[in-house]
Amino acid sequence: MKKNKLLLPVFLLLLAHHLHSQDGIRDTLIVENLEAVTISALRVPENPFMSPTSLSVADTAILKFTQGLALNEALASIPGVFVQNSENFAQDLRISIRGFGARSAFGIRGVKILADGIPESTPDGQGQVDNLDPALVESMELIRASAGALYGNAAGGVLNVSTLNFNPGNDLQASVAAGSFGFRKCVFSLRNGSANKLAWHLRAAHTKIDGFREHSRMKQWNLNAGLRYHISKSLSATLLANYVNSPLAEDPGSISLEQSRADRASAYVNNIEYNAGESVEQGRVAVILTKQLKSDGQLALRSYLTVRDFENRLPFQNGGSVRLNRNFYGVSLSYQVRKTLAGMPLTGFTGVEINVQEDDRQRFNNLNGIRGNVTLNQLESFNESGLFTTWRIQFSDPLAFRASLRYSRVKLESTDKFLYDGDDSGRKEYERLVPALNLTWRLNKRFAVFGGYTSGFETPTLNELTNNPLQSGGFNPELQPQWANTVELGLRMRTATQNISGELVLFYIDLENEIVPFELAQFPGRTFYQNSDNSERSGVELSFSAKLADGLVWRMNYTNSNFNYRQFRPPGKDYSGNRQPGIPRHLLWNALHYSTRHGFQASLQAQYTGKMYANDTNSAEVKGTFVVNGRIGREFSVSGSAVSVTLGLNNIFDQSYFSNVRINSFGGRFYEPAPGRNWFVRIKFSMAGSGEEQHHK
Repeated sequence: MKKNKLLLPVFLLLLAHHLHSQDGIRDTLIVENLEAVTISALRVPENPFMSPTSLSVADTAILKFTQGLALNEALASIPGVFVQNSENFAQDLRISIRGFGARSAFGIRGVKILADGIPESTPDGQGQVDNLDPALVESMELIRASAGALYGNAAGGVLNVSTLNFNPGNDLQASVAAGSFGFRKCVFSLRNGSANKLAWHLRAAHTKIDGFREHSRMKQWNLNAGLRYHISKSLSATLLANYVNSPLAEDPGSISLEQSRADRASAYVNNIEYNAGESVEQGRVAVILTKQLKSDGQLALRSYLTVRDFENRLPFQNGGSVRLNRNFYGVSLSYQVRKTLAGMPLTGFTGVEINVQEDDRQRFNNLNGIRGNVTLNQLESFNESGLFTTWRIQFSDPLAFRASLRYSRVKLESTDKFLYDGDDSGRKEYERLVPALNLTWRLNKRFAVFGGYTSGFETPTLNELTNNPLQSGGFNPELQPQWANTVELGLRMRTATQNISGELVLFYIDLENEIVPFELAQFPGRTFYQNSDNSERSGVELSFSAKLADGLVWRMNYTNSNFNYRQFRPPGKDYSGNRQPGIPRHLLWNALHYSTRHGFQASLQAQYTGKMYANDTNSAEVKGTFVVNGRIGREFSVSGSAVSVTLGLNNIFDQSYFSNVRINSFGGRFYEPAPGRNWFVRIKFSMAGSGEEQHHK
């Protein structure tokens, strides 16, 4: 990595000298048109080419050409991102960005998730995407660097998802899909954006699958709706609503390497005996008010409420049945302004927000799938309040500087209602001042250099604190927040016609008190957490896209991750110098996409995942894998409606690999096998109204 740090600045200087010597070459790129394309994940609207930090926008062609079962296909197209657990719907998708989120036993940790501008992650940093149906996603933006200065706690990366479209135009869409392992899916979408003041969008989906492995069935209903009303020319109101009901999601559990070799479709015996799995019902409503000011500014008020009822059964008896009633809600007020300072454009975004999480958590004995006596009963709360500001100044046409600062205050509290073993109530408080400094230098219309320093902190989630290895109620007194400092340097390029584009990024992350999972022999399947002393992560991210011929596009990304424990000495052990488990050293993704004017499409995707370790001792090595997926489709017109048929084949070469590796699982049960060759087919109907033509004028 040290060589990479030295080579890139030299390369950039030589490249800048070469580019400035080519002034005689005429560049036909019209930058003004490109500047109109902006992303919103960075709070201040920004052109992606001039983004001051590592940021990716998922290709909508990939989004619309997937099976629609999980977000892993679209996220795999982004460098620095490693996705696992796409086959176990009881544990949910596990997303890791530069290592943040890799420790998660279930759901998503350390990555902030936003849906239509509203927090999808809980304030304590836990996220699920079970209510973000892939078939309902319009677009995705991903900040790959720490974003604590913008979003506070647990923002090692930011996934910003849009599910609704309020642009002018009317359309009706419906699709049905079927495939291997009992896969069935129905999707419906109705949109009206042609009215002068009112626009609305309604989307619904139903998914079921029997699963590749034993004890892995899933059923889910998802409803997403939004309404936007322009009260006046300067004032608009948006109402958002989301509902998900997943009454069945079985957990086959992780198994040993020997068991996977004997029967890859088998489940862990305890998961069957204790009927491991979950059911969840969640609803969310949100209101956004936006006021345009005469002084070229904007005020925005956002408020939301999410109610989640969750039950799950874990593969052990003592406290193995969990019932959780969760409410989390918040409000934010922000002010965006555009000014000039000494003739230089200045854009600022300042805001204050409060997010509150309230959990009513109960644990019972799991008597072979039947709820027994209560073992834990406590109320938990997590409050985060933040004051933040970010400013972007354009020093000259090619040079822009951004500074961000956030003050966050976090308060955690548990109230013990199970007093037979004493009162284990407790509280914790943290304060953090989180800075970020970034610079973008556009060498010319084709190349831009960016880099800077970002930081972030991450408190343990309420669930991680409650999983107390001391086997008492309340919070684990030993578990502390982690702190991360990131330095990165990157280069972006694009040709005049944008037929070729790419990005190269080097990054280094220094971590203190990194939160690490482990299991105990007496509670196999239950995850506990501890802090390492110091860790470091360095890496290289490369992405490239090229139009090879008319209708033929090649996309590629490669990630090199060198993540190590600098100092980690739990009682009686020493993992210092070991590789961090759960992250491959090499990750390579390639895709060829071909389309014609007559509606024919074909796609071939290949991903190589290098070897990685499954435990902190580095004694369990997971071999590298190479998996290829194919898609073919055709769109045609029937009675004025567009009809598209897509046929997909996953794991074309029938490779044996693992869809998930559970870090530090007890007894060598690290592995969750992925299915072999499997297929799906989808038929989609689309009908556009007169408003669509109005949109294209």
